[in-house]
Amino acid sequence: MHINIKDILDRETGERAEFAIEGERPDLPDVELAEDLGGSATITKLDDVLLVEGELATQLKLECHRCLSSFTHPARIQLGGRFSFNPNAEAEGDEWPISKRFEIDLAPLVRQELLLALPIQLLCREACLGLCIDCGQPQEAEHEH
Repeated sequence: MHINIKDILDRETGERAEFAIEGERPDLPDVELAEDLGGSATITKLDDVLLVEGELATQLKLECHRCLSSFTHPARIQLGGRFSFNPNAEAEGDEWPISKRFEIDLAPLVRQELLLALPIQLLCREACLGLCIDCGQPQEAEHEH
């Protein structure tokens, strides 16, 4: 999810560039996408940083905390991040880095927002009964071993 921003850096402060994001499926640690990301982003040039804002949607592949089955969960996130040439930007936590090739990588920001959007308890369905303690199979309302 790299965007070349060289032309944006040459613009006046306050100018914006719009980007459609379609068909992107970055490899994100701790997050498994069940479908491509889709949405849009706006990059605004500020004095010494770029402000990225946007909205993305996808489906996540998750594992139920009760029955351990895989399921998909819709995720819609709001992007909001600042990018700068500060090499310590990510470590300092308030900005993301711009590479020496004049690119920004949205993947770490997307990963962060997707993790924050996850529900605290991952359930395949609200009424999931979990695993049977006798046979280890997922329980249904009328479960028999």
